Amino acid sequence: SEAFFNKALALSCLNKNREAIEAYDKVIEINPIDVESIYNRGLILIKLNKYSEGEKSMLNVIEILNKGKNPFSKNLDKIYLNLGKCQLKLKKINEAIDNILLSITHNKNSEEALYILSKCYFDTKQYQNCLDTITKAIILNPKNFELLYLKAKTLIELEKYQEALNILDRVIKINKKYSSAYFRKGICFEKLEKYEDAINMYKKCQILVPNDDQLSISIGICLIKLNQNEEALKEFSNALKINPKNKFAIHYKNKLNKDLKVE
Repeated sequence: SEAFFNKALALSCLNKNREAIEAYDKVIEINPIDVESIYNRGLILIKLNKYSEGEKSMLNVIEILNKGKNPFSKNLDKIYLNLGKCQLKLKKINEAIDNILLSITHNKNSEEALYILSKCYFDTKQYQNCLDTITKAIILNPKNFELLYLKAKTLIELEKYQEALNILDRVIKINKKYSSAYFRKGICFEKLEKYEDAINMYKKCQILVPNDDQLSISIGICLIKLNQNEEALKEFSNALKINPKNKFAIHYKNKLNKDLKVE
């Protein structure tokens, strides 16, 4: 089994994932409770987006470890984390939360576990829990723009728009080409009724994402708020060029056409 295990490791390093799985299968056939092989096989399945099979692998590892002492138990934080990641992808959010919390009990300073847990909280609209958790992750890595961006998104959901703007400025300072940060800044300015600033952010986002009909709609709505209906009509027309079936663009274009005719 050692030869097959070493072969699997080598194949995995070469990104020959399917061949590596076959080699791990040989190890497991010889020794069905080889937890390291089962775990490594599970990691490859996760890498291949086979989350249901990856979940089964992690559950199998935990079941074997629960039966007695095993040196591989030192990796319980990673096992529970990967189980939680699979369950998040499978939309088993409550189970994912439980297992990632277990992962954190074994390693309180896991930035990745805190990030995944925060995403679970965000997806279930537990925004205050998300904010508290992602803040802990940012303390561990204050220059990770993805952590900062999730915090900004959460602050927006909590209607803390100025705080979100401050965080988004940090995101952009780290990654100037992160289009979503400009879009979220636009949303914040729009919520604060700073429509010209919002338009400016949406246009900066358009430079990075030129064929996004939603951006044209967002600009158009801000222009309506500024009573610039003719300019708004151009934006909705542009949105329909990108996506002729966009219901919002159709609605606003028809409404503006009627309003402009009345004028």
